[in-house]
Amino acid sequence: MRTFKIPFDVTSEEKVFKGVLSFRQMGYMFLNILCIGLLFIPIPIFFRIIIFIPLVIFSTLCAFLQIDGVYFDKYLMLYIKYKKRNKKYIYRK
Repeated sequence: MRTFKIPFDVTSEEKVFKGVLSFRQMGYMFLNILCIGLLFIPIPIFFRIIIFIPLVIFSTLCAFLQIDGVYFDKYLMLYIKYKKRNKKYIYRK
């Protein structure tokens, strides 16, 4: 019979990077590091800032912000699915 290791706290993500960050959060932080690399591309500073600031804010929100116990990236996907779903409206007099 196979055995599986189950984490003690199954309600939240497993923190694998020094007990602080999960894989998902580390991925978004890696995206932030790539955005910092955009600052060194030889384009005008105005365009670098226009690209850099929204990307860093969005990826940081996705990594750390929770809305009603759901992380922002999952919340955003659920919101988009809800808006795209066909809805049935029933009119009652």
